[in-house]
Amino acid sequence: MQQTKKQVRLRKELKPMDNPDDYEVCIRHSPIHRYGLFTLIDRKKGDLIVPYNYTPDMVMGWLDFKNKYNGDLSYSYSNKRKWQVINCKEKRNLVCFTNDNRPNHNCELKAYALYAIKDIPAESELTLSYAHYDPRDYIKKKIVNSL
Repeated sequence: MQQTKKQVRLRKELKPMDNPDDYEVCIRHSPIHRYGLFTLIDRKKGDLIVPYNYTPDMVMGWLDFKNKYNGDLSYSYSNKRKWQVINCKEKRNLVCFTNDNRPNHNCELKAYALYAIKDIPAESELTLSYAHYDPRDYIKKKIVNSL
């Protein structure tokens, strides 16, 4: 599939580690929050969509991450059971572009991969339910900052 100039520019700006074309997904502006991950093909419940790729240098201790980034969990995966964070702020895997859309999410993250939890039509945004994030906090912060 041929990428447009806008898609190439967006890939450079957002720094994904993986080529979205390899998984038949794309990164676009999202009506939920900034950018989102969208499927280009129909997905069936249980389909593996993309792996959660990362390199060993991206794994940080929870306290080191919290001190360095002031607890900002954007573009990260928190594994509090191991007191670790996979930091994807510089090298972003595709899963980092999934937005929280609870209770209407259509994917889940398990075994370091993104899976469909229901049938998903082509051109749909792929979404999760973040365990560590409450979207109401983001909305409150946005309202306060706009005053």
